[in-house]
Amino acid sequence: MTNDVLVIDIETYSDVDLTTSGLFKYSESPNFEILLFGYKLNNEKTVCIDLANGEKIPDDIIWRLHDKETILVAHNAFFEITCMRNFSSDEYLRPVKSFDYFWPNNDMKLNCLNTNERKWQDTMILGYTLGLPGTLEKMGEILKLNVKKDTTGKMLIKYFSTPCEPTKANCGRTRNLPSHDPERWELYKRYNITDVETEWELYNKLINLPNPTYPKMWDEWHRDYNINQGGVKIDLDFVNNAYKFGARYSEELEQEIIKITGVKNPKSNTQLKNWIKERTGEDIESLTKTTDLSYLDDAVVQKVFALRNELQKTSLAKYEAMLNCVCDDQKVRGLLQFYGASTGRWAGRLIQVQNLPKNKMPDLDLAREIVKRGDYEAFRIMYDKPNDVLSELIRTAFIPENDKFIVSDYSSIEAAVIGWLAQEEWVCNAYNNKEDLYKVTASQMFNIPVDQVDKNLRNKGKVATLALGYQGSSGALIAMGALKMGITEEELPHIVKLWRNANPHIVKLWSDVQNACIAAINSPGTEYALPSNRNVKFKKTSGILFITLPSGRKLKYVNAKVKDTGRLSYMGVRQNEGSVKQWCEVDTFGGKITENIVQAIARDCLANAIENISNNHTSYFVVFHVHDEVIVDVYDFAKVDDIVALMTKDIPWAPGLHLRANGYECSFYMKD
Repeated sequence: MTNDVLVIDIETYSDVDLTTSGLFKYSESPNFEILLFGYKLNNEKTVCIDLANGEKIPDDIIWRLHDKETILVAHNAFFEITCMRNFSSDEYLRPVKSFDYFWPNNDMKLNCLNTNERKWQDTMILGYTLGLPGTLEKMGEILKLNVKKDTTGKMLIKYFSTPCEPTKANCGRTRNLPSHDPERWELYKRYNITDVETEWELYNKLINLPNPTYPKMWDEWHRDYNINQGGVKIDLDFVNNAYKFGARYSEELEQEIIKITGVKNPKSNTQLKNWIKERTGEDIESLTKTTDLSYLDDAVVQKVFALRNELQKTSLAKYEAMLNCVCDDQKVRGLLQFYGASTGRWAGRLIQVQNLPKNKMPDLDLAREIVKRGDYEAFRIMYDKPNDVLSELIRTAFIPENDKFIVSDYSSIEAAVIGWLAQEEWVCNAYNNKEDLYKVTASQMFNIPVDQVDKNLRNKGKVATLALGYQGSSGALIAMGALKMGITEEELPHIVKLWRNANPHIVKLWSDVQNACIAAINSPGTEYALPSNRNVKFKKTSGILFITLPSGRKLKYVNAKVKDTGRLSYMGVRQNEGSVKQWCEVDTFGGKITENIVQAIARDCLANAIENISNNHTSYFVVFHVHDEVIVDVYDFAKVDDIVALMTKDIPWAPGLHLRANGYECSFYMKD
């Protein structure tokens, strides 16, 4: 029996900025409301309920929201789920009071929107699994949907769903209501209906593709929602003071530059270039933090340039993001984007926890305490580089709601996974025996005993391990910092050769992956497997190259083909020089797809660990995760070893892959 499907799209109003403050703070505003509730049940007529003008959601649709057998669908469904949770008042649910016998406990709000039940599905996530861009408009264009996204939507959203500037023309109002422009309101309702119909067609197109998801994906998605909704607490006093410290220091730098140069705006490249030209006669083409002005024999210019570079290092952005999105309970929510990368890895949102600066200060606790108590004078006396200190302190803004954090992260997980996948035995043995992998790599490369590997050789083993696993060459070594380690450019080709000679199975893996892709593309419908016997399979169906991972999850490459050059290509999202994401043809090769596979397996290992931790104990709360690291909010009785054991528990779908993890506890988030 086929489940009924209810597609939902809502239009909302809030006086909180969604982009900077995030979904949870946006929908928790006292002035938040749902304006329009659009829906389509199966193939029935699409309906828009005008809640703003007093219309009520029909009883049978409310019943469907509660019915466990009805699949609820939305595009970016977290938005609908969260907004409906926060707007489910008695007034909103009044139409279904006569249906109390369906829900004896009468807890309408919880039953209606329980994400633990696999009834919700998200067309955005389905699109992400194909590497599609996230917006409904872009997906509709790429998939050539018959119903197009209404391009007037942005104008209508700005008019009705966000505050407006008070003017004489609008009699000083700060919000546009339907009564202020009935014709435009009717357009908004039609826009809502168009969105629902587009989502309906999109869902049916995506769900009918071969093997669109793997069985556990929606479970992971629901778990991800619970983590995002639970959020993580921040030390608001500390964050406020850190922001003030940064702003005050920036003002000091600006005033010092103004005092020396006389320019009105120290952040203006044009004004500073003009000042330099007037002072030295030199016409500076560009002025960035990497600009070299050492040839100018002028101490004052050098000082101003140093001050300006320090001004550009401001750490205000992260603290400002925290203040923008913190909710009334001092928690920040919605920090993670499920399936944010084509490999399935998570991406950061709002505060961008995936790229937090590292902390290496020996007196981190002291610096944090000075900022927390707001003693700026002591802070300036003790630290001559305030921006660097504030940057290192960003992580410490996150604090446990309970007694402490336990932080646990995998050790060299990509090296472990690629060694396991390629069956490079010496790599697996070194990893499993907890040896220094960089030293062992150098030992293999230079054919010397491990105890004879000095610091210089270890550096070569380290950079080779980090840079060359995915068919990289000299350029990859440079990108990974080989030259900064003191390795000369002339040495690089030799290092590449030595590393490849030491890792013949990994080198073979690149060609095995390339050949399997080519075979699958040239013979649609036929499945090919890697000879390494790690349960990685390749098959092209309906124009999509599917790579089945050991977990059962699939990587997907749309319109994959073999070019005349022998290289591979597919359609995907690529970021151009202007940082604009475009849907276009992307060239690839065996090493790059190997990287995709390895990172995707590492991602599945992390998802497995999060499931183990979340399901093992009711007082283990995963509050967020960063790359291969999990941050767990726990009570005093929790032990690091227990969390590490759950992280490294044998994975059923990866026999022989023995992962290692480290862990530590802390009273605020930090790098151990």
